[in-house]
Amino acid sequence: MTHVINSELFKLRTTRTFIALVGAALAIALVAAILLAAFVNFNTEDQPNEILPIVIGPIVRALALVIGVLAVTNEFRHGTITPTLLVVPNRTKLMLAKLVAVLGMALVLGFVVGLIMVGSGSIFASLRDFETGGMVLSIVLGSTVATALNAALGLGVGVLVRNQVGAIVGVLIYGFILEDLIGLIPGVRDVLPKYGLGGVSNSLAGVGDAISGDDITPLSQPVAGLLLALYVLIIWAIGLLVMRRRDVTA
Repeated sequence: MTHVINSELFKLRTTRTFIALVGAALAIALVAAILLAAFVNFNTEDQPNEILPIVIGPIVRALALVIGVLAVTNEFRHGTITPTLLVVPNRTKLMLAKLVAVLGMALVLGFVVGLIMVGSGSIFASLRDFETGGMVLSIVLGSTVATALNAALGLGVGVLVRNQVGAIVGVLIYGFILEDLIGLIPGVRDVLPKYGLGGVSNSLAGVGDAISGDDITPLSQPVAGLLLALYVLIIWAIGLLVMRRRDVTA
């Protein structure tokens, strides 16, 4: 199993698209954090440790989703899934290895982004004399876990939707447009903002209070983490079932 995981990690870190996405996520986080911490006028209500995760978090999580999708759809797009299955015919073992690899890479990415947000806020707080707002541990842990779980969710979606473009466009449209539109429907708008993918991810990242309305109480970080993990488990399990039953042609 270790060799299979190492192989999947090697595939990820030697893919130009993966490197570009990780580089883009880190660059966006660094530039946005520096600009916001350097130029925004913070007060007791708006503080960097609340603003930075709201601005940076959704972008990084979206890129993590795409990384998860690419981890499996690249295999189908370029036809490498056939030799991969010849080497690892046990599809459950292969998908577990992909899951571990994607989670590991995304955990590192989320952790680094969390440190960037906290570090930028702290540095400029001392230079400009404003309060960071605390929440350091919540931001770092929330960013790390939320990024990893979104990447794992992308992996599950990629198994279900083999078409790479369709899967990427689908997750981005849902995350940035469709979920908000569905949330406008009466009867749904009281539930989806709290329990939907975006709301749960924001609660896990520690910014649920800042984003949700006054009439919606966000989930706590532990509960949000468990619920998002459940979403990932369901999508991934369905994807594994489809993968085990679906034919793979050369």
